[in-house]
Amino acid sequence: MQRSSSWTRCALLVTLAVAGPLSAAPPANAPSPRAPAPGEISKAMPEGMDLYTSLAVSDSKQMVGSGNGMGAAEAKVRARKDCQDSGATDCVELITFPVRNHCMALAVDKGAKPGVRAIFASSAQAGTPEAAALGKSALDKCIASGAKQCGVNVEHCL
Repeated sequence: MQRSSSWTRCALLVTLAVAGPLSAAPPANAPSPRAPAPGEISKAMPEGMDLYTSLAVSDSKQMVGSGNGMGAAEAKVRARKDCQDSGATDCVELITFPVRNHCMALAVDKGAKPGVRAIFASSAQAGTPEAAALGKSALDKCIASGAKQCGVNVEHCL
């Protein structure tokens, strides 16, 4: 199936927004340095086009795979494959959400050792009270896991 250039562009923008090394410690709430401005991805999407993004995580390898698709199921499969391509065998879904008018936050436990969850995610529709508290939501998940060195690594509206 041939993908339209609009779909490809949007998928690339989403990948840039959520990609980047998790071991790096940018300032709190900072998207990837390559990320488009907040809301830019949603504006670039043609009407009627649905795009989903998904992250899969391997706790043993502490790797995160990302994937985009025209539906949630396709995005999940692509994220799991991206994670497994790193050599991990224990990849599980971390988060999957529609891109249009949505925000996400990632919190990371900087002290996590292999075999322990190091990344936590939250997403919500842009402009909602939940979206305004995404960083806290992801941070709360990290702290609830028992992690001691939690910090918000990414908070960005797509």
